[in-house]
Amino acid sequence: MKKLFLFAFIFFFINCKKDLKSKKESLLDFNQFFEKFATDSIYQKEHIKFPLKCLFYDNANYEKLETELIASKSDFRYIDFSKDSKAMNQETDKFTIEKEKIKQGLIYKRVGYDNGIYQLYEFKVIENCWYLIKITDEST
Repeated sequence: MKKLFLFAFIFFFINCKKDLKSKKESLLDFNQFFEKFATDSIYQKEHIKFPLKCLFYDNANYEKLETELIASKSDFRYIDFSKDSKAMNQETDKFTIEKEKIKQGLIYKRVGYDNGIYQLYEFKVIENCWYLIKITDEST
């Protein structure tokens, strides 16, 4: 019985060792996760599910959201969220931040102040870690 327990422990340890970092991350709440996601480009790319679905208006008619898929890390451009908390202090492009809880995740919103900014970043918990899974830019 002890050998079976020891084998199970070793098997678990070996399989989880490579995922230890992400298991620790699962203990973090969204705000702690987002603080690092907002400022660390490498960490950000590691916490995006590719292909990343991006929706946006491609013309001035604002009739239909277009879809673009960002296929891989190499195609993704870092998004700097580090100054979002101070966005209302800017001269132009002011916006507030709203967070909306959804099933198994959260939507992080940038909502413009008299300027048409409306961006949604959908995060979901996958295998006990937060990931960005979709971006919707409905800015006008």
